[in-house]
Amino acid sequence: MPRTRSRSTNTPPKFAIVAIACLSVALVAAIVYGAARSTPVVSNDAGRPATATSNDWTVPNEPLPGSDVGLPPLPLVAPGEEVVFFGDSWVGGHGVPSGAGFAQIVGIHLRARTTIDSASNTGYVSAGASGAGTYQQRLRAQRVNPQAKLVVLQGSLSDIDGSDLGHAAVGTIRLAKQQFPNARLVVLGPIVNRAQIYDRSGAMNSQIAWAARKEGAYVINPYARRWITDRTVDNYIDPTTRQPTVAGHRYLGIKMIEALSDFFDNGQPPKGS
Repeated sequence: MPRTRSRSTNTPPKFAIVAIACLSVALVAAIVYGAARSTPVVSNDAGRPATATSNDWTVPNEPLPGSDVGLPPLPLVAPGEEVVFFGDSWVGGHGVPSGAGFAQIVGIHLRARTTIDSASNTGYVSAGASGAGTYQQRLRAQRVNPQAKLVVLQGSLSDIDGSDLGHAAVGTIRLAKQQFPNARLVVLGPIVNRAQIYDRSGAMNSQIAWAARKEGAYVINPYARRWITDRTVDNYIDPTTRQPTVAGHRYLGIKMIEALSDFFDNGQPPKGS
C-alpha cells in the first residue's frame, strides 16, 4: 500500500521573541498573525480518527513518577533551529488554513524552523486506512535527522481500539531517539475530540505517559492538564470532522507553549506533565 505522509518545512517570519512565561492577549495576537503569514505547510492529510468502540484499557503495573524528576531542563531552542512535530492529522492542521495549525503556532513562537510530519489515522498501533504505517513504520522509512533539536511526538486517538499501546509507544520512542539523535523528545498524548471517549482518552494518556517516562522522554498529558474535557470539547472541536477548529488550534497552540515552558531551562527542575 502507498504511504500518504505529509511532510513540510515552515520557516517563520522574524519578530522579537517574547518570554514564554509572560503569555498575554498581545502574545496570542502576535502568534496568530505570524501563523497566518508564515510559509504554508502543505498537507494531504484527510479523514478522522477511528470510531470508538468498547475496549479494556489497562495501564502497565510499573509505577509512574509524579513528575519528570531526573530529567534536565530543556535547552531553549535557538532561532532558526529545527523543531519537528510528528503525528497524525491534528499535528498537520487538517481542516484549517495553512499556518493556523497548533504546531505552526508553536514553531513561530519559538522562531524555529518547523518541520511537520503527519499522516491521518496513524498512531503507535494504527497504520491508518491509507496504509501510511504506524509511527514506527513511518520513522523507519526516514533518514536519520541529526539537525533537529526538539521533537514533539503527538497522538493518537486513532489508537483507541488498539492493543498493547504502552509497549508500542516504548518501541516508538526508542526509535525516535535513534532517528533524531541530537534532539530532546517531548511526548504529547492524545486530546479528546468527543465527550463519549473522554475517560478512555485518559487511559490512553496514562499508557503513553508510562512509556515516555520509561524511556526518559518529557511528557505532556492533555487529559491530566484538562486542556479539553467532556464539557468543553464542543468549544474547540468541529462536530463533523472531529478535528480542531481554527479557534481550537489557536487554543492548543497556547496550551502547548505553556506546557513547554514547564520544561525549558529557567533555573528550575522540570514540572512534569
